[in-house]
Amino acid sequence: MKNFLMAGIVGLTTFGSVAFAQTPSVTDAEFVTKASVGNTFEVEEAKIALQQASDAKLKQFAQKMIDDHTDAEKKLATAAGKAGDQPQTTLDQPHQAMLDNLKTFNGTDFDKIYIADQIAAHDETVNLLSDYKQNGQNNDLKSWADDSLTVVKGHKAMIDAM
Repeated sequence: MKNFLMAGIVGLTTFGSVAFAQTPSVTDAEFVTKASVGNTFEVEEAKIALQQASDAKLKQFAQKMIDDHTDAEKKLATAAGKAGDQPQTTLDQPHQAMLDNLKTFNGTDFDKIYIADQIAAHDETVNLLSDYKQNGQNNDLKSWADDSLTVVKGHKAMIDAM
């Protein structure tokens, strides 16, 4: 239970803010980094879920996360390269803490934490992409954000339904 509460606290402190500014809340480089960390997090958690989830639907969801976020990262690298930026392929501390926490669970407890992490991560990503799509400065990155937003909203609907 302690680890479950920790996951919730990390999730709230990491993913709790929503951007409604008229100017981008992040620079192009910060957007690329945050988007890339998000993609990496999705893939890394999904790899664990393929091994440890008890629910077959979660394993199917996890495989979709691997496929879609690997594709998104490739497209982000192209758009970022045009903008003169490079995606980050390592996790930041809050995402690494969530990943490390997830590894400590099995069975239905794992499923609950994975779902909670995925809801938080997809909320954060929808907010990031929406903000950049509306307020970002680089057209290639804005186009990537717009394309990705549709996919991420689909992921969010899937995980919200589990």
